[in-house]
Amino acid sequence: MSDPTPAPNSPEALAKAAKVKSYFMLIVGVNLALIAIALWPRGEAKPAPVPAVGTLAPGSQHDLELLLDNALTDYNSLEGERFLRFFSTAAQPPADAAFFDRVIKGIYHHEFGAVFSKKLIPGETSLDADYGMLVYEAQCKKRPAVKLSVNFQRDSGVLKIVQWRMEKL
Repeated sequence: MSDPTPAPNSPEALAKAAKVKSYFMLIVGVNLALIAIALWPRGEAKPAPVPAVGTLAPGSQHDLELLLDNALTDYNSLEGERFLRFFSTAAQPPADAAFFDRVIKGIYHHEFGAVFSKKLIPGETSLDADYGMLVYEAQCKKRPAVKLSVNFQRDSGVLKIVQWRMEKL
């Protein structure tokens, strides 16, 4: 009976080695293609539009969320003047153009980017009609998990934002 293993450097051995090499290169190529597909940049997601501001009356979670959603629309589009209209005159630090440029745009938007989705954290949220606070786990363009906390108060009877915080989770 003949030996199934060819002699080293024989034409049969070189042919088998070439065949194994071609299979190996095929596997490598398929893996590289799969990696390229997985890492290929996707189209940029756009935040969903939020309904326009209505008259915010006292008393419900909906009022707080509507105000926040409208502020988020302006935050996402970096509309400073429009964003700041939602802030109380009692906000500390004062919500002015310098605050928007330095804190909102310069820190939060730079670090986290646009907010694409949010999920309420009920245990940290306070639904007081005059001094409410909404706390969300948000998904942002630059970070998948961000804690967004917004404090509200009534300013001359109108619900306004007094504090806006974003933190890494």
